[in-house]
Amino acid sequence: MFILLTILGGVALIQFGVRTLRKGTDRLFGSQIGPVLQNIARYPGRTVFSGLGISLLVPSSTGLSSLAVQTVQSGYVLPRQMLGILLGADVGLTVISQLLALHVEACAPLLLLAGVFLYQYTTATKSRGVGQILLSFGLLFLGIGIIQSAAAAFDPHGDIVQLLEIAGHNPIRMAILAAILAVVFQSSTATVGLFIGLAGSSTVALPTPVMVAGVVGANVGVALTTLFLGWGQISSRRMAVANLMAKGLTAALMLILLPWAARLLEHSPGTIARHVANVHTGFNVLKALIVLPLVGSLSKLADLIVPLPPAGQKEVFGPRYISDGPIEGGSLALGQSLREVLRVSEIVRAMCNDWWRAFENNMELLAREVAARDDHIDLLDREIQKFLSRVGAENLDTDQAAEQMRQLRFLSELETVGDVIERNLCELVSKKIKTATTFSKESWRKLEVFQRLVAENMIIAETAFNTRDPVLAQKLLRHKDAVNRCADELRDEHFRRLNRELVESHETTAIYLESIGNLRRINSHYSHVAYAILQNDKPPSPFRELLLKADEISGSQTLKHLGVTE
Repeated sequence: MFILLTILGGVALIQFGVRTLRKGTDRLFGSQIGPVLQNIARYPGRTVFSGLGISLLVPSSTGLSSLAVQTVQSGYVLPRQMLGILLGADVGLTVISQLLALHVEACAPLLLLAGVFLYQYTTATKSRGVGQILLSFGLLFLGIGIIQSAAAAFDPHGDIVQLLEIAGHNPIRMAILAAILAVVFQSSTATVGLFIGLAGSSTVALPTPVMVAGVVGANVGVALTTLFLGWGQISSRRMAVANLMAKGLTAALMLILLPWAARLLEHSPGTIARHVANVHTGFNVLKALIVLPLVGSLSKLADLIVPLPPAGQKEVFGPRYISDGPIEGGSLALGQSLREVLRVSEIVRAMCNDWWRAFENNMELLAREVAARDDHIDLLDREIQKFLSRVGAENLDTDQAAEQMRQLRFLSELETVGDVIERNLCELVSKKIKTATTFSKESWRKLEVFQRLVAENMIIAETAFNTRDPVLAQKLLRHKDAVNRCADELRDEHFRRLNRELVESHETTAIYLESIGNLRRINSHYSHVAYAILQNDKPPSPFRELLLKADEISGSQTLKHLGVTE
């Protein structure tokens, strides 16, 4: 029993080493993953070869599965394009298994020492990332060594060894067991590493059919993990089903050819551990060769298996770019949450624009529908906050932690704006209809221009948040001052008109002024984006000064159009 626990401890070290490797590569390359995938999607013929490079950025089968699901759900890549990328990436991931089969367990202490030194005693993000990578390989090799040492203590005539020999006569059951282990371990590398460790023992004579079936099952298990992760949305579910069919087809072929494959391996040079790694690589190379011409057919078949919902069935609203699956690296997670926050901003802007249409044309049903959208804002706000809290401070460096707080602050402003639209502006539509309020043509014209100016600032704020451009941040702050001056002037002018004409009722005055006040409040919340950007702004360049001056001229012209003097 103690020997089995020791072996499981070695597997746990391998699993933790793979996780540490993901974090290390995320520190080095995390910010590049999104742009890389977007560029790959433009050139379908390069997807397989580009997938090899992706495996260097995400050296984990589960991490790659999570990345594939999240990328397809985000709309960056079509399911059939991601299937091609996975073909190459799966081949690249087998490099880790090849390293594990080199019998370099003696190097583990040196790698651990160097990794701890760089990670613990340096502050630069890149050096800490290199330290995590070295530390991860030390853990991987140490785990292999533990498995081999524990397996050497097996009784050659004991029950465990006899069970392995019996399993050699039923490879399908062995493949199923390995698939289950891959799902439980959440890593094909950990599962294959277990076979490599057992194969490296002098006591355990791992039957070749067991070895082949185990590796085949481990690869199918990872496809099942991808299916579990992508089940929530139709596009990612289709991609996962096509990936499962690709691996299932290759697995079936390997099991059919198992006697010939085992005979070939038995007469091949190298250790049994090397044979395990070669089978893992061979499986994925064979899959790429078989499936590449069939990518289109498998994708069409997946579309038939996972059809679109009926035309009358309403899609359930929910997060689009984040999920409840495992979080694979801080940079990728923050990229997902950024897209979801921008989606919230788009919904808020649409609410503001539709409110104005309802307000202008007395469309009470539209106003109610706009108010109902605030529930969507609240739902996404909760889900994004939960997602970012799951990222955890331990997964983020200093810059990433700052980005996390920046997103949470903007999300809070958006949620407040949604409440203003629902509780205040939409109520004004009902009040305007009930009181049959009408404005003069001059009042309508200036209120319309004022609303348009606020809507433009919302777009500027959203763009500044996405790009973190200091020039846009400066522009936003100047426009905030312009909007405030406009609001004050429109209010004072309305009072002067009342004193001069005395034709508007109290309800008309209240609705007019509340509209201006709430739009001004919305603009103020959006303008808060600029402060976080300008805190880290560098001294302006001469070119930037020219841009700012040109923007000041543009802002002055807008104020003159409204009839407001500087």
